[in-house]
Amino acid sequence: MGMEPAVSQTPVVAEFIREGNYVTAGQTLFKVIDTRALRIDLSTTPEQSKMIKAGDSVAILVNGKAIYTRVDFVQPFYETNQEFVTVRVNVPNANLKIGELVKASWKTNSNEAIWIPREAIVDLGLERIVFVKTRNAFKAKPVEIKQYADDRVSVQGISSSDEIAAHAQFLVDSEGFIRNAH
Repeated sequence: MGMEPAVSQTPVVAEFIREGNYVTAGQTLFKVIDTRALRIDLSTTPEQSKMIKAGDSVAILVNGKAIYTRVDFVQPFYETNQEFVTVRVNVPNANLKIGELVKASWKTNSNEAIWIPREAIVDLGLERIVFVKTRNAFKAKPVEIKQYADDRVSVQGISSSDEIAAHAQFLVDSEGFIRNAH
């Protein structure tokens, strides 16, 4: 039987020896990785990261094709000298190359809510309201706050067709009583 060289599709990530080098017992000679499944680290803005959580659906876009998976981990801190948050996903390898740039898009549950300026909300203690325009007046309407992202708030309780006051506090009389329109 002749000896044939071993052929493998598994890539070698690092070679620690070169021709002519001496090796010792226990020295790492090669680092071989299994590429059947890959981890992809995605970078996103801090504002977007507040709306992403483990389990959210993700579409990884590579060369015009989508690979669908789920978010495994959202890093709760910044790396040194970074302005982005890392979102990690694992995918079965579909001819991806290590180090290849990919794009991703994800849906979050925040799509069910409407985003409005923080100044549009009046906090009454036990409930929060916005002023919705009805004919020639604004009426108080209760809303439920879902998420905060800087100067925006995700709410439920109004529809996308409602016209609201952008600066609700200007409509409140300091001695007045607010009744919401149930």
